[in-house]
Amino acid sequence: MNHILKNILLGIVLISMHANAQFKPVELTGKIGKYSIEMFITQLDKSTKQFKGSYNYKGKKAALQIKGELKGDCIIIDEFFKNKNTGSFYLSKEDGDSLKGFWKAENKDPLIVLLKYKNAETAKQLVPNDLMALNKNTSNDIDGTYKVEQYFISDLFHPNIEIVFNGGTANFKKLGNDSLQFLVEMVCGPTSHLAYASGKAVKKGNQYIYKANISGEDDKWCEITFTFSNKKVIAVANASFECGFGARAYLDNELIKVNNKPSFKNE
Repeated sequence: MNHILKNILLGIVLISMHANAQFKPVELTGKIGKYSIEMFITQLDKSTKQFKGSYNYKGKKAALQIKGELKGDCIIIDEFFKNKNTGSFYLSKEDGDSLKGFWKAENKDPLIVLLKYKNAETAKQLVPNDLMALNKNTSNDIDGTYKVEQYFISDLFHPNIEIVFNGGTANFKKLGNDSLQFLVEMVCGPTSHLAYASGKAVKKGNQYIYKANISGEDDKWCEITFTFSNKKVIAVANASFECGFGARAYLDNELIKVNNKPSFKNE
């Protein structure tokens, strides 16, 4: 039994070593404000999209350690010196070979950051989670979970900087031939308000339509249409307040199917 366990553990170690061996260090050069820096990303966990590395100011030997995460077309990085968090980077991709954004430390105004990859080929390793890869393994049936994801840098509450998420999920389950159960949860930035809707939509032509008088006012109805095509859905609501959405929240999105099984709360 011990021999079998040792072989299993050895296999896990070898797999881990092989995965790490496949990653080639990514080097960037550029500026934080007026200060020139060199950054090195040396480790990447492909499953979590988190990475580690270091950077230093040109002409300085002392290096700061970094921990980061890929979020769509954005990257957030925390820096550490002697195990103390001394600042953070908020970056977005520019033209495929560079990053642009801000560096921010506590109680300090943000500084503009411009970085460029020294090798475009190694930079291709830094890819976010690919919803289209999940989409390829789904069926053409309507039933399932659909997603849309988008990240961007927001300085709405300057001098605070943050990476904001826009998007969410939609779940559908057919109820016979002419209706379906749905649940939609969308986050709308940069204020991160929620557009939530659930109920039963009825088939009309090539669409499914949900209509309800949620507000209680005679002339204010919520109407949501769902149009399915090629393992995608276009979800559009005619209004926000009438559908009970949060302030500045809306529903006008194309989502792609990522799972054949829908997920409904309390099921």
